[in-house]
Amino acid sequence: MARSHDEGGRTGSQYYYRRDLTAGDLLVPATIGAGVGMAVFYLARLIEQRAPLAADERRHGSRRDRGARPNSPRRA
Repeated sequence: MARSHDEGGRTGSQYYYRRDLTAGDLLVPATIGAGVGMAVFYLARLIEQRAPLAADERRHGSRRDRGARPNSPRRA
């Protein structure tokens, strides 16, 4: 036997509405957001400041950063 639309398997409907929030209600989420943002900024700063321990591990920069090539003629 098929179910009717009234039975639907649910005991009741739930409705939510948006309420106006006060400054006190927003203080906890704002504090959490600021704390997470500062932690992410700190970690990104630490990662960016890392220096390689050996000369071979450094990042390859532009040609200007590497200096003159040993076999290239110099211009006067």
